[in-house]
Amino acid sequence: MGIIEAEGLVKQFGSFTAVDSVSFTVHTGEVVAILGANGAGKTTTMRMLTGYFQPTAGTVQIAGHDILKDAFRAQEKIGYLPETPPLYPEMTVSAFLEFVARLRGAARGQARVLAANAMERCQLSDRKDWVIGQMSRGYRQRVGLAQAIVTEPQVLILDEPTAGLDPEQILMVRSLIVELARDRTVLFSTHVLAEAEKVCSRAIILKQGKIVADETIPSLLDSRGQVDQVQLEVHGPREDVVRTLHAVPGVKDVTIAPEPADGAARKVPRPPIDSLRLEVAAYRSPTLVNELSAAVTRGGWPVDRIGYRRKSLEEVYLKLVASSE
Repeated sequence: MGIIEAEGLVKQFGSFTAVDSVSFTVHTGEVVAILGANGAGKTTTMRMLTGYFQPTAGTVQIAGHDILKDAFRAQEKIGYLPETPPLYPEMTVSAFLEFVARLRGAARGQARVLAANAMERCQLSDRKDWVIGQMSRGYRQRVGLAQAIVTEPQVLILDEPTAGLDPEQILMVRSLIVELARDRTVLFSTHVLAEAEKVCSRAIILKQGKIVADETIPSLLDSRGQVDQVQLEVHGPREDVVRTLHAVPGVKDVTIAPEPADGAARKVPRPPIDSLRLEVAAYRSPTLVNELSAAVTRGGWPVDRIGYRRKSLEEVYLKLVASSE
């Protein structure tokens, strides 16, 4: 059994189904991203996982406790950061975190210790006396993360933790999530695919309230589609090299990277030997790179570099979403 168990979750608002038969398990120590466009059902799913929304159908268990039938025990295992952090702008950082710890059952002395630990983890100790409303959005997000971990929960559920932040603030929050994930389970939602690729070990992709993929990041990047992209740098006559590569079994297409901008204004004849950067699309084969390299070498043309082009999570996501339509 996982530390988070979602089974057959459905959420309807009138005749509109926001989440439709969503089931997944998150195991202790995993960092999992829920991905999807705006309106895909990410926030609604998060709210059902934390008990803020009651599902129309389905169940949620947190560390073996039903989120509705045993809400207190389930929710005490969770640290939750909604998309808009639940902050009191007139309070100082330390006063707010102590207040949150007391609300969650800590005695006064224990609350001070827990608040201090959370501020240290979130690099807020030197700002403990700052008024929250006067802090930048990036630091307010840190305070939001600190309130989520202040009672040292086993599970962190973070809804769009980098939404609306500038690039520097995104890096700050991303590094903080990586740090927090070292000793707890993290489930976060985002529509920024590069975020998930850098931080998480697994992705659950939602489209129109349904799961279209639930796999580890390496598996997603490796297994989608039967066509690989191979990049080469070759010295040889353009037409001959392209013709030779096209003749390799399984090759679908050969493209040449554009020349520098001054190439269009070339006033001297093109030299007979070009320095070519090419990309070959070919049906997947364990011998593909060797076959391409051998074909070029037989032509007598030096190969500076050859290797697979790594797919991005964005490419995989777009293909999955398109194929599910």
